[in-house]
Amino acid sequence: DRIIWRSSRLCPSLLLHIYSIRAKLAGLDGAYLILSFDCDTEKDIEVVAKVDAFLESKGIKAVYAVPGQLLEEGKNVYRRLSDKGNEFINHGYYKHSIFQDGRYISQFYYDKIGEKNIIDDIDRGHHAVIDVTGNRPFGFRVPHFGTYQKKSQLSFLYNALKSRGYAYSSSTPPIKAFCHGPIIDMGGFYEIPVSGCYDIPLLILDSWNFRFAPGRKVSERDYVVQFKKMIDFFVNSNRPSLLNYYADPSQIYDFDGFYEAIEYFTNKCQNTTDYRGLLKNIL
Repeated sequence: DRIIWRSSRLCPSLLLHIYSIRAKLAGLDGAYLILSFDCDTEKDIEVVAKVDAFLESKGIKAVYAVPGQLLEEGKNVYRRLSDKGNEFINHGYYKHSIFQDGRYISQFYYDKIGEKNIIDDIDRGHHAVIDVTGNRPFGFRVPHFGTYQKKSQLSFLYNALKSRGYAYSSSTPPIKAFCHGPIIDMGGFYEIPVSGCYDIPLLILDSWNFRFAPGRKVSERDYVVQFKKMIDFFVNSNRPSLLNYYADPSQIYDFDGFYEAIEYFTNKCQNTTDYRGLLKNIL
């Protein structure tokens, strides 16, 4: 990990070359994009259809990670998205962001609630996806996954998911992809880390870091620039790679930079997929 950290600062392009080699070894034959959306608030229910309409116009099927309680509240909206062929993954059941004093406050961190409550949250979230979409989920994303990264924590999570018939998780930051590849095979169960930036490879390229994080040192325009640099590096030369990006619909529905970045990709490449399609492609 220390070598990866140093390389990310001293020579990020070398790190991306190594990442591409790992992607080829994982079975990827070119550059692929997956877009997933964490719908953690009531606001997402209001705006997600707008985001999805844009993606549909570009031929993109998205992945949606919605806490079960919010799935139930927005069941009509999310059922329509599922009926259109979008993939839904288990994102737990209980709300992990609540509106309080005029802003959303994070809660329900897996590293704070204990293993019994984690299992309960996974199981309730699983059934909520089935009840609302009619389809069982095969993938999972930990709420606030950045706080749940210890080896023992991920081992507990993966064992719980494998025993329930899950195929994959997407719950780790970019450093995992640089260390182990973009699709980490753990005996038939896969971890698919989210992706970072070109100039700052270990920084997650997401709507929070570039638009809303307190004290952030990157801007909204940086989001577009970094997205385009990643596309240019991998797509222009068709380097094997997986750009696994996520955002919150409530944070990008009114963000022109998001639409610009996605259109930039689809103008250059049509290799968009979801997690199901990705694993089907390499297995």
